[in-house]
Amino acid sequence: MYLNFHTHKVTEDAGIEFYNIDLRKGPIEFTKGQFRCIGLHPWWLTPEYLDRLDSFEEIMLEADVLCIGEIGLDRSCDVDFELQLKMLIFQLNIAKKRNDPFVVIHCVKAYSDIIQCVKKSGFDGRLVFHNYNGDTQTTKDLISRGCYFSYGNMLYKESSKGFKSLKDIPIERLFLETDDQDKYSIKDAYEKLSSIKRVSSLDLQRIILTNFGNIKTRSH
Repeated sequence: MYLNFHTHKVTEDAGIEFYNIDLRKGPIEFTKGQFRCIGLHPWWLTPEYLDRLDSFEEIMLEADVLCIGEIGLDRSCDVDFELQLKMLIFQLNIAKKRNDPFVVIHCVKAYSDIIQCVKKSGFDGRLVFHNYNGDTQTTKDLISRGCYFSYGNMLYKESSKGFKSLKDIPIERLFLETDDQDKYSIKDAYEKLSSIKRVSSLDLQRIILTNFGNIKTRSH
C-alpha cells in the first residue's frame, strides 16, 4: 500500500493520501484524503492575517486533522520574513496546544531559523521536512534532532542538495510525496527510491507505513 505523505491534489492512485488542506478553498477541503493536515503556508501570508489569529486558532484547534502543516519559512519568496516568523511561531503554539505528535514543515534556506522557532514555541513533537532539499551537514544535524524527511521531485534532481543527502538519511526516517505536481505518480516515487536505496518496492511500502505509524505516536 502506497502512502503519499504530502499532496495538494486528490488522485486516482491506489494508496493512502495525506492531504494538505487549503483554507482558502473552503469547507470542501476538510473531506479530501484519508488523512489531513491544516496550516498557513508561508507563500499565502499577508499582514492582514495578523488580524485573524483568533479565527485561525479556533479553526485549527477544532479541525479533525492529524497535525498542523504545512507551515514554515521560505527565504526565496516575497513574503516579509518577519511576518513568516510570527506566523510560524503562532502555528507551532497551536500544534503544542493540540499536543500534535508532529508537524509538516516547508523550509527553503531557513533550517536554523526553523529550529529556533521550534525552541521558542516549546513545541516538542517531531518535525517532518517535506520536499526536503538540505545539504549534508544540515541533514546530519536534523537527523540527530529526530527529524523526518519527505521526498518528491528531489528524487529526480540528482544535482540537488536534497538528492545528495539521501545517502545519509536512514530509510526509517523517510516518506514519499507527490506535492502539487502531475509529472510523476506516488508509485513512480516509490520505484525511484527503491532503486536508490536498493530495497524492494514492497519492503519500502511496509517501511514507510511503519514510519507513518511511528510519527503519529508521541515518543514522550
